[in-house]
Amino acid sequence: MAFRVPTPRLPRLPGRARIVVPILVGLVAFIIVASVFVSIYTDLLWFRSVGFSAVFSRRLETRLLLFFVFGVLMALIVGVNVFLAHRLRPPFRPISAEQEQLESLRQAIHPFRHWLLGLVLLIIGAITGSAAAGRWRTWMLWRNGVHFGIKDPQFHKDVSYFAFTYPFQRFILGMLFAAVIVSLVAVLLTSYLYGALRPQTPGPKVSPAARAHISELLGVFVLL
Repeated sequence: MAFRVPTPRLPRLPGRARIVVPILVGLVAFIIVASVFVSIYTDLLWFRSVGFSAVFSRRLETRLLLFFVFGVLMALIVGVNVFLAHRLRPPFRPISAEQEQLESLRQAIHPFRHWLLGLVLLIIGAITGSAAAGRWRTWMLWRNGVHFGIKDPQFHKDVSYFAFTYPFQRFILGMLFAAVIVSLVAVLLTSYLYGALRPQTPGPKVSPAARAHISELLGVFVLL
């Protein structure tokens, strides 16, 4: 037996909660920005003291580029997968104690689900961007690499490939692995919350749409 979960008009958050949630999001953003600013300003003072301000500027531009590009891409990939998992949620869910508890949780987070998703994506993007910015040397070596004119005896590639290109390829591959793994975890959580994944409910444990979505992510993981 299955039932269609009603979607009643839920009450809005109380006035205090509507103020607290944006304040918490702003506080997290402020802490991140402040910590980054302190680190950057300290480096600037040191580079100025030794007369290498141009080197600092070039490094800063590279780190900012990597931070925003990879942070936005990671947040976008995870966000799209969460959107698809939510869009593919089943309209009917079997009656069970598990689904009744999840329905209570869904109704509790429904009024501020967009804020919650935005905060999670902001944290994921910031962590990914920080990790990518820390690999600025790998990016700069790849961008400015030159041929050595010496080929290795086994693969017959210029030795510069192993010094400049191969580390960058490993960096990109690692980022792709991270994107797939984080997306898979997000899809599993979303599918479980909205009834597409129901391990404790009698009957099919995974809806066909969720199975296809998860299988595609696993296929991309194996391909990588």
